[in-house]
Amino acid sequence: MLRRQPNVEDAMVITKDAGKSWKLVHMQNDASNRVLARTVFVHGGEYWAFGMELIHREKGGGYGVPLTIHSRDGETWTHGARGPNEFGACTSQGCYLWDGVVEVLYGEHEQFWSMPQDASLNNKWAITGSTACTINGDLKCAFAALTDAPQSRPETRGVIYISVSDKQMAPGCLECKVEPIVPDKPGTRSIAKVSASLTVRRDGSVSDVSVDAPSRRISKIIKDQLAAWLFEPAHNGGGTTETRKNLSMLLMCSGIPGNPETDRCSLHSSDEFSRPDQ
Repeated sequence: MLRRQPNVEDAMVITKDAGKSWKLVHMQNDASNRVLARTVFVHGGEYWAFGMELIHREKGGGYGVPLTIHSRDGETWTHGARGPNEFGACTSQGCYLWDGVVEVLYGEHEQFWSMPQDASLNNKWAITGSTACTINGDLKCAFAALTDAPQSRPETRGVIYISVSDKQMAPGCLECKVEPIVPDKPGTRSIAKVSASLTVRRDGSVSDVSVDAPSRRISKIIKDQLAAWLFEPAHNGGGTTETRKNLSMLLMCSGIPGNPETDRCSLHSSDEFSRPDQ
């Protein structure tokens, strides 16, 4: 699947002859609906795609709804179960809905995995049998039950804390948290390029980190953060192998105008702000 590529709208690319020839299959994009698939998986002998869809565009611009489509050949796609709630990141096992709930959209109607609602579940999870595991700083596992109705979204009580960023900072990164950094010169908004390189060990942990940032102090802070990242190990034949990765990032610093004590810098993947040319 092609997404956010310069000069090419989102589309599926399929082959029926082991890659000798390829065909571009465009997603629906007309006056009434636009399909915006984000991820594609193979399940039960079919391709399944999840994302969102803009419907009824002819009626004042339309509105967005969750998208589930499936296909046997990659060319002809059929809508599947449409859950009532917008979901987050999807895997081949389902889509993250909210704390303690994963939505399963394979089949004629949706089902839900119910897990403890203790704020540990995020979009990095997996289920085997009746056990669900998630990575959120560390590995946590618990009992999971498959149900026809989701647990209610938990209410937020007391103080609300802003969670540490855990974006997809690099390809293959499973746990890539970045924490706010106090800038060298508070009170000045800035955007700076940051280059880094690191080694991903056979177990997915990181070593030999080097960082080129605006100052020695900030380079040291970023280096310490990257050293705690966890990657999916590269495979070579039947085993894993060490790899070297080069990263391009942006360090963005800002705060509340007139209150320099609020200024913080945050790391972002350079791809996060890239846009197609059309």
